[in-house]
Amino acid sequence: MKIKSLTVGDITSQNLRYYDSSCEKECLGVCDYLNIDLLPLIGQAQYAERQKNIFIVKQIDDETRISPFVSILDHQFRRRLNIARHNVVFVVDGKIIKGVVHISDLNRNGIIQAIQQDYVLFERNLRHLLQLNEFTNLDVLEFMASLAEKSVNRKYWQGQFDSYSSILKEKKKEGHSDLQLFNLSHLLEFSNSELGRFVFPISTPGEKKQLTDLRNKVMHAKDSIDLSNNHEIHTAQQLNKFYNTVEVFIRYYELLEEKICAHVKHCRAIILDNASKLKIIGDHYPNAFEYFIR
Repeated sequence: MKIKSLTVGDITSQNLRYYDSSCEKECLGVCDYLNIDLLPLIGQAQYAERQKNIFIVKQIDDETRISPFVSILDHQFRRRLNIARHNVVFVVDGKIIKGVVHISDLNRNGIIQAIQQDYVLFERNLRHLLQLNEFTNLDVLEFMASLAEKSVNRKYWQGQFDSYSSILKEKKKEGHSDLQLFNLSHLLEFSNSELGRFVFPISTPGEKKQLTDLRNKVMHAKDSIDLSNNHEIHTAQQLNKFYNTVEVFIRYYELLEEKICAHVKHCRAIILDNASKLKIIGDHYPNAFEYFIR
């Protein structure tokens, strides 16, 4: 997963203003403008903390520092952001300050894009798992039709059934593969149902909502952390909600991969592919190694 590979260094702000005792007034102005109380010192693992209209120089200790090589998913990083003054942590490599990271840096494009890429693969894998179990568009339509008859939300599901029936009929000539046109929410509902043989069960409706909400958040995110929207992270409460949701997504992402890898058809395909390559290696030994062994 892309989100697992991101480190603190990937979201660190490096364009810093430093504290200078000879420019006290100017430093106060910087703090006022940026709404911060902490300024690092040049070349030292120290920072100046504004207290009213004076600065007190302090050491950057274990509670106010983090390595740039720590994963953004690390519980240590999450805890530091939660307890740090103004949710700012100094990014220090050895004794050198590399920058600062603020709670709002979790809104950066790099994080959004990583989760977007992970969701593209997650949706593709869910469709693949359903296809391995020989489900088709007609099975999902039958599921929608059953909900239109029995569900509390009959009107909604009748609308979905009519809409998808029309779309599938219109797109049939374009050669779309089975299940490609259904959205993630509906495929999750189907794969967690009796008609879908519970091939991909979701533990609770709340977790299903977390999966779809996070997907919608990153797919419709704005391009800059400077542009506010309702989904951005600026408080400890929003931070913890984000981490909890990402943890749910990671758990189901990994479960989905496990189910695919354990499926008999998937294993059979790997066995056949491996056997054919071994035969080519045997027939053209040792020249074929450069093509198959990297």
